[in-house]
Amino acid sequence: MKNFVKYLLYLGVSYCVLCCASLSPKKKHSSSEYIYLSHTRTGTNDRIFKKIYDLNLELYEMILLGGDLGVDSFQDDFINHVDSIFNLKSKNTLWSVGNHDVTSNENFKNVTGKNKYHFYKKNNTTFITLDSQDSSSSIIGKQKKFFFDILKNTSSKNIVIMSH
Repeated sequence: MKNFVKYLLYLGVSYCVLCCASLSPKKKHSSSEYIYLSHTRTGTNDRIFKKIYDLNLELYEMILLGGDLGVDSFQDDFINHVDSIFNLKSKNTLWSVGNHDVTSNENFKNVTGKNKYHFYKKNNTTFITLDSQDSSSSIIGKQKKFFFDILKNTSSKNIVIMSH
């Protein structure tokens, strides 16, 4: 009888292990965390919305800026201040300019290292940043062709389109 109980216990434990445990290794779920911030401006051009200063932006893989960072974002003191917060030249900081971020593509590129409209691929995601201020909030001409070419040719699983 003692051996029979041990045998039943062995069968029960074996059954539980086989039923409860995966026979193949589990896929590790990977995810990315992005933060999207837009209209961070206040009534003056000396700072941004105070809650932004409380954020730990290092926790996010990407910082996505939707425009209107300041009342006039490209004034020297202000753009330097914003750069110190968002690290604008980082490949992981993308900025879709708004109507308060008016500047030339050349100046934008000097500040960010990127064109006003561009794309970036990371972790099977294509980020497309558009310049809605180029043609009165319309995506036309070269920018429209650029946009559709990226959509047509991407093999990314995810697409994030940024426009102000």
